[in-house]
Amino acid sequence: MHTNNTFDFRTAVTSLSYAEIQALVQTSVSDALPGLNLLVLRNIVIEPIEPYWQYLACRMGFAANVRWGNYDNIVQDSMTDQSFVSENGATDCVIVFAGLDTISPMLSRGFA
Repeated sequence: MHTNNTFDFRTAVTSLSYAEIQALVQTSVSDALPGLNLLVLRNIVIEPIEPYWQYLACRMGFAANVRWGNYDNIVQDSMTDQSFVSENGATDCVIVFAGLDTISPMLSRGFA
């Protein structure tokens, strides 16, 4: 598990290319790491960020299992009986990405 308190997010991500991060994630020793179950609900395209999450989780001592809700169904997926939880039934973190205009048109366009 990562115990170094000087973990630098910016350096960890910018020092490698996207392809290098994908290769590292695919060949990672993440089977030996404890799992981190992430659920992503969104109404914007954010899927290309998944390898970064997996890489950073591995750097912090976890194996990220990223699950995706249906596109543009944030409310529906968060309230449904058929949840998008991991196979073992545990979700450690729910991440929500929503365009501001969708959440509050008044807030995004209502300025005088």
